Amino acid sequence: IQMMLSLGMWVIFSLSAHVIGKKLNHSAPWLAWVPIVNLFYFMDLAGKNLWMTILLFVPIVNIIVYAVMFGDIADRLNMPKWLGYCMLLPVANVFILPYMAASGTSLHKPRAPRETAFERAQARTS
Repeated sequence: IQMMLSLGMWVIFSLSAHVIGKKLNHSAPWLAWVPIVNLFYFMDLAGKNLWMTILLFVPIVNIIVYAVMFGDIADRLNMPKWLGYCMLLPVANVFILPYMAASGTSLHKPRAPRETAFERAQARTS
């Protein structure tokens, strides 16, 4: 039962992240489905440098970076930043990301699909 619940939560979280990536015109929204890699994906959605993802593995600092990251994602979806900050709240975070995916609209000027760090690395090896 616990494994089914965990799998269900992962699907909801990943699907929400995938939808948000499409709304923000990300070039590779499928990255939302890959564990660990999705941290880089969220950082890219927030418009932050990908190296900042390393800070998510530093205790205490990760709480601040996590809040700023989701606050910026909410802002890019034209939602209040405090909604992203609420991702720190234990039970609320289960509902906030799907809400952001369902309600957020990207009214920012559309950006051309950006090349991800993975695509740049792949281009270098080719």
